[in-house]
Amino acid sequence: MTNTDWYNSDFKLAADYELMLRFLLKGIKVKYLDKILVCMREGGLSGQSLKQRKVGWRELKMAWIINGLIVPKFFIFRRLLSKIKQFFV
Repeated sequence: MTNTDWYNSDFKLAADYELMLRFLLKGIKVKYLDKILVCMREGGLSGQSLKQRKVGWRELKMAWIINGLIVPKFFIFRRLLSKIKQFFV
């Protein structure tokens, strides 16, 4: 199995998110690191337009659904709120 086999190619914008969901559901242990490990640039494919953002949000919800999870109420709204603090760092 190659690394690309791990990603669900049905997802164009949220394949990494869906993979992490599967890892967590399989019981892979995670730990919080108080370090910056990745610095992502702005303007990726998912943020190019409102249309792309909507596609990404649909994919995030679908990642929950295909893994047998119930999408939390106000999921996207809560995600947006959590990202606001990034603009004040």
